[in-house]
Amino acid sequence: MKRVLHMKFLKSDGKKVTIQIDDIKEDVLEKDVNDLMDYILSKDLFTFKGASLSKKEAAEIVNISEEEISLT
Repeated sequence: MKRVLHMKFLKSDGKKVTIQIDDIKEDVLEKDVNDLMDYILSKDLFTFKGASLSKKEAAEIVNISEEEISLT
């Protein structure tokens, strides 16, 4: 099963943005995610169409299972 982290932020222009990290480890803790999001905000690492990230909105780990389909 594939695990994906979605980190949702509010931008300085009032719009929301999601940063996705694929294939995260099994032992990721809530504290790890909070610390990462705080680090991203404190270092102003990303801008989107000229708008900086200003606030944490939400985070979630999504489990994705894949099922191969046989083509005939």
